[in-house]
Amino acid sequence: MSLKTNLIFFIAAAAILSFVAFQRNLVFINEMMLWQDARDKSPFKARPHTNLGAALKSKWLIKDAEREFKIAVGIDPTDHDSAINLADIFRLHDQLKGAEAMLAALIRRYPTSPYGHNNLGNVYGDMRRYDDAVREYGIALKLKPFFPDAHNNMAVIYKREGRTNDALKEAVQAVSMIPDNPIYRNNLALVLIDMGKFREALDELKIVERIAPEYPDIYERMARLYDETNDIAEAISAARKAVSRNPEDFKAHVSLGNIYKKANPEMAIKEYEKALEINPACAEAHYNLAVTMEETGRQAEAARHYKMFIENAPQELKGLAKKVKAHLEGR
Repeated sequence: MSLKTNLIFFIAAAAILSFVAFQRNLVFINEMMLWQDARDKSPFKARPHTNLGAALKSKWLIKDAEREFKIAVGIDPTDHDSAINLADIFRLHDQLKGAEAMLAALIRRYPTSPYGHNNLGNVYGDMRRYDDAVREYGIALKLKPFFPDAHNNMAVIYKREGRTNDALKEAVQAVSMIPDNPIYRNNLALVLIDMGKFREALDELKIVERIAPEYPDIYERMARLYDETNDIAEAISAARKAVSRNPEDFKAHVSLGNIYKKANPEMAIKEYEKALEINPACAEAHYNLAVTMEETGRQAEAARHYKMFIENAPQELKGLAKKVKAHLEGR
């Protein structure tokens, strides 16, 4: 294919993609106009407000969606869909008690609602009431056996509890029901990572990349896995994709630094420093930068970053922070 033909092809491809994006936006605008018109014609009916709220929520226009759901619930407190969605928004705002109360009331009114039980399970999961969460997901699945969300959510809870075999079973079940769902595939990959099955996790993430290349953290996660499996070229490629896609993603710079650290400490230092420019409190960047600087003889700078690591270490790294403190005191 000639250069000119290539150029024509890429222009045509770009035009097609632009047209598709335009069509999607047009569909959304038409849907919005439809539901806004229905709401304006029947302002005292709950259903038009519910439908408009759902359309707004699907585009993450949360504040506007919340307003419509509240109006719907105010008109009809028994409106199932508005209550479900409003409770979900409360959960997004970390208003867990409000979400729990709304869903508990809904379940008393609609005890056979699988969505009510599933969403209450999500709230209990956020509250770290894991037994209650699993119970609600189990009820949801009895009411609706083909409910991949409930299987996926149960996998998340089991993963948090360290029950990786149970998590794997539920994650696989969710994926088998809807194979092209990137969220289910990603969560299956996370379970496989916990089990040390890095190559299998990579296989899942490659599918996520194909289905949804814009999926959050996908390349950063792949870079770490390639690094774990000693595929350095692929690790660097994935990390660079993560950085190029979002130069302000400090985690991507940390991942790229971790990969460079083995062969090129100076390039690793530059990436850790970029990460800290974006997020000065990144404990992992401070720790890895300190280790790299210590290994290259920059003791004073290493000590400064060790101290910053101790100061910013999250709860799960407090044990390492104690060891670092002892290391500094023994120098």
